[in-house]
Amino acid sequence: RFRDAPGLRSQLANRDVLLTLLMDAPNAAACATLGQETASVLEEYVEGGGVVLICGVDSRGVEFLHGAGLVEECSVASSGSNLPCQVVSYLHPIAQWAPFDFRVPSITRSYRVVGEGWEEILVDGSGDPVVLARDQGRGRWVILGFSYTLPDDASGEVLASAVRFRPVA
Repeated sequence: RFRDAPGLRSQLANRDVLLTLLMDAPNAAACATLGQETASVLEEYVEGGGVVLICGVDSRGVEFLHGAGLVEECSVASSGSNLPCQVVSYLHPIAQWAPFDFRVPSITRSYRVVGEGWEEILVDGSGDPVVLARDQGRGRWVILGFSYTLPDDASGEVLASAVRFRPVA
């Protein structure tokens, strides 16, 4: 858990991956402020080879992405359980072990994102991205639209690949 930039910096020391759920944030405004306050620490971490995974992004997560300056615009396009997912970036390492088409039993969200460098990895049945990635320096930012509240092999493989594979520097 982190609530400010100094706390985050100390927690990231000697770590390769930051998994961010933002589930205990009180509201979207608090997440926007947290994004603003930790943006420079996170950017330095990713530039140096760290991977930041932001999971199950809802309105709080969208505001965190805005606050951190990661997106110009972002909104939740759809949300529900059992949404169809399809790999669209077959060669991206995050999709390496994912089935081409699958459904996730837990809450899954897709997004409308405007921001430089984001690559769509998986999309829902409407073509809106569920998983996006953006390489920066030696690291990577990843938005995962899965809540991971129920066990699921397909979304688990996506998460494992996002943790395991780094960008080619």
